[in-house]
Amino acid sequence: QLQKRVPGGLRRAYAVYYTKFKAAYLLAGLAVEGCGDRVVDPACGAGSLLLASLAWRLALGGRGGGCEPSEVLRNTVGLDVIEQAARSAERLLAMAACSGERPRVYALEVGGGRAGSLDLLINRSALPPEVARLAEEKFDVVLMNPPFTRSDRVPLVIGDAARRAVAEASLSFGGVALRSAFEAGLAKPFMALADFLVKDGGRIAAVLPSSVLSRESWRDVREGIARRYSVEYLVASWAPGSPNFSDDTRLREVLIVLRKGVGAGGVLKVVGLYRDVDELSFEE
Repeated sequence: QLQKRVPGGLRRAYAVYYTKFKAAYLLAGLAVEGCGDRVVDPACGAGSLLLASLAWRLALGGRGGGCEPSEVLRNTVGLDVIEQAARSAERLLAMAACSGERPRVYALEVGGGRAGSLDLLINRSALPPEVARLAEEKFDVVLMNPPFTRSDRVPLVIGDAARRAVAEASLSFGGVALRSAFEAGLAKPFMALADFLVKDGGRIAAVLPSSVLSRESWRDVREGIARRYSVEYLVASWAPGSPNFSDDTRLREVLIVLRKGVGAGGVLKVVGLYRDVDELSFEE
């Protein structure tokens, strides 16, 4: 309910489509391996993915994992450009962890040369010190539903100066240079950021448009996956009228979990859902 309090105009302006909570729970469950996992969401919105990851880690900690809720909370980081969304995420995480500690959720500036969490790649000195230091941390899991902003709307979201800075930066994914940063909107720069933040052996777990699997605009990312990642899970919905895992969109999406490191992963598991993810129980 908290994420619904973020004004619809802001969500539309920034191409914000929040992950359905059961989809978030599913994706986090496929990515989290232990209660000590360090998790970051660079486009956290109102926190559904981070909340799901917290739930999984707290459950694992209660099964002999030996992690205190405050420790799990400290190992959770969220970034967003909408102040109301970031504050909602902060409240959700604090309530879920029942901790007096303030969650590590940061609202970042965008526009006027600033590019939100993408400044970790292009303009680190402009970030608050505690956020800039994230570049030195390597995370076990980068969990995200990046903005799917169309390329022609990118200047409206981050401004012309930041768009130019991102476009001119040497962004890469899996050691493969991104040939056109905005060819698939903002999602590809966020994949470059995920690649930068995740440690070797860590996982990127993302909600992505299904075009990542076949469109020419995503070829460079697929080449990077083939070079330095193993695909562990791919989830698609074939439920009639529900090809998506985000609210307020009919765009066909997939859930994907990638493990960094050649040969690091096991056998690819493909999951097809034949009912809307919202209709599934948490046990399912």
